[in-house]
Amino acid sequence: MFPSESLLASTKLATLVLGSVIAVLAQRAYRRTGNRSLRALALGFGLLASGGVVAGLLHTLLDLSLLEIQTVQSLFTAAALAVIVRSLLIDDHPGGREMGHGRGSTDGRN
Repeated sequence: MFPSESLLASTKLATLVLGSVIAVLAQRAYRRTGNRSLRALALGFGLLASGGVVAGLLHTLLDLSLLEIQTVQSLFTAAALAVIVRSLLIDDHPGGREMGHGRGSTDGRN
């Protein structure tokens, strides 16, 4: 069996740190470029990074069961991935349409 508490805490911390770094970088890129897809990407990774922390806090403060904690974290993960998928489908180019149409190389090939 794994050394559960220390391993779990380490992986949650790594997820929080790495997800937060990606969110901050995407937010900085959004501020620099104004590209809405980068703002959505930052939000998605922020949700992904914070899900484990929120679940852990709820467990500590409200004494939720393992099933309830996993459900909360899974909701955060699903929401985060939905936002990240959405960020990949946003087309901010002038004349472009939503859902990624109009993207491709400038030489006419897609």
